[in-house]
Amino acid sequence: MQIIEKINIAKLSLIVIFILGLYVLFGYISNKYMIYFNFSNSFSQKVFIATKKFSIKDISLNEIVVFKNRFKDTYVPKGELMVKRIVCKEGDNLTKRGNSFFCNNKLVAIALDKDSKNRNIKSFSLKDINVVPYNKIFVTAENPKSYDSRYYGLIDKTEIVGVVLWKF
Repeated sequence: MQIIEKINIAKLSLIVIFILGLYVLFGYISNKYMIYFNFSNSFSQKVFIATKKFSIKDISLNEIVVFKNRFKDTYVPKGELMVKRIVCKEGDNLTKRGNSFFCNNKLVAIALDKDSKNRNIKSFSLKDINVVPYNKIFVTAENPKSYDSRYYGLIDKTEIVGVVLWKF
């Protein structure tokens, strides 16, 4: 009987140690990484693993970033996370001809006049912007119907909460 009790206590101790280990591991991971599930059609991939530990100054062109939507509109609730690719960054020449956006004379996006529900949608107006200002970025996604900078404009780099490392 004592042997069985010792074995049960040993098993219980291992289970407790294992659970505590998982708790510590997940705590460590959740401080450094985030998992973002993309339920929109912006990207064909639906799961994004992003690092929370990054330097804003090191974020570069073509990186995929996660940021909080700061706009109050009918497409994405304010505060909801969004994932997009940086196609134009601070210091780059950003121009618009008709509904086409160009970064350094390279076509990066074409805004649509109608959304997926055939409602009118207004594209971002560059006004007097020719050069992307300091700490700002222009973002898009692979789907031509994505809701992105073509409609809501430039994003401030300080709004970025993660830089995508893996997507699948």
